[in-house]
Amino acid sequence: RTVSVGLLEITYDTAPLAVEAGQSATLTCSMTNPDDLALPVEVQWMKDGDLLGSPNSLIDDPGLANLELNSVTLSSTAEYKCVATYQGIGVITSDPKPVYVRAIKKGLVNKYARVGNNVELSCIFVGDQQATVSWTENYIAYSNSADITTSYDATRRETTSTLTLSSVTTNNNDKNYKCTMTMSGFFFVYSAQ
Repeated sequence: RTVSVGLLEITYDTAPLAVEAGQSATLTCSMTNPDDLALPVEVQWMKDGDLLGSPNSLIDDPGLANLELNSVTLSSTAEYKCVATYQGIGVITSDPKPVYVRAIKKGLVNKYARVGNNVELSCIFVGDQQATVSWTENYIAYSNSADITTSYDATRRETTSTLTLSSVTTNNNDKNYKCTMTMSGFFFVYSAQ
């Protein structure tokens, strides 16, 4: 998308971006500062409406303003905007670019139980859409789907899946359970015994 104020134009991408936790991403705004307007352009990035760092001066035509998001975490999930100012003559603010971090919020942990008790194994995944979830028991697809509940909270962007083992017996000892979540090219596996 391109917008302009006076002679300055700013071009940016507003399509949502999904990034796996720990990976990096680069957000870019491109400014056109015409030759006859040899004024420095200051560019600053905003995250959820708050300014990030000091403005960078750009004189290049076109000028690129990159924001490097290194080793993203869940706190990197936000709406980012690029703000370009040139010598008080005009200010352009880009539309927000949503960045969603896909990550494990809660993985499986080993459980200990007494014979006859119920055991719940849960995994939680955070991302920009609902994940597809499957379970295995000793590396074989878990056969009783009635024991599995999966839900998606759109507000928190969380997929939660729980496997409930009812009235466990000694036959459940040392079994390996895995929760596998997939989402548009991302693949996460969690295991517990």
